[in-house]
Amino acid sequence: MAKLKAWEIGVLVLILIVVFVVSLLLQPGEDALQPKVEVPEGASDEYAAKLAEIYVDPLACEAIEDEVTRADCLGEVEDKQFLEAGSEAVQEVTAGVQSSDKKLYSQAMIKRDASYCEQMIDREMRQKCLNALQ
Repeated sequence: MAKLKAWEIGVLVLILIVVFVVSLLLQPGEDALQPKVEVPEGASDEYAAKLAEIYVDPLACEAIEDEVTRADCLGEVEDKQFLEAGSEAVQEVTAGVQSSDKKLYSQAMIKRDASYCEQMIDREMRQKCLNALQ
């Protein structure tokens, strides 16, 4: 058997590294847009919109042929996504806080009104609420 020289081994290792990196780049990542639901081919616009609403999936809106209905669908899905994100944020901020303070915090964030913060029992939560509105 022929012995490999050091530079030949280096080239082989480099080729393996390049192939590995390229394979990682060509694979879809976890953040790749994958539909949450498949809209059957030939489904009505109303059915696709309903699926998009139920699964909060903007990709389902893309199956809608009518441009106005598609735009309405995308708007509704974006609104739901915004509300879900806001709800998750409120739950993180209000973990371990009384139910009444959670409701007041939510109202303060929705209405952008510091008077709701002032009604809170928990001082730390009240300050978080006021800081969030500034």
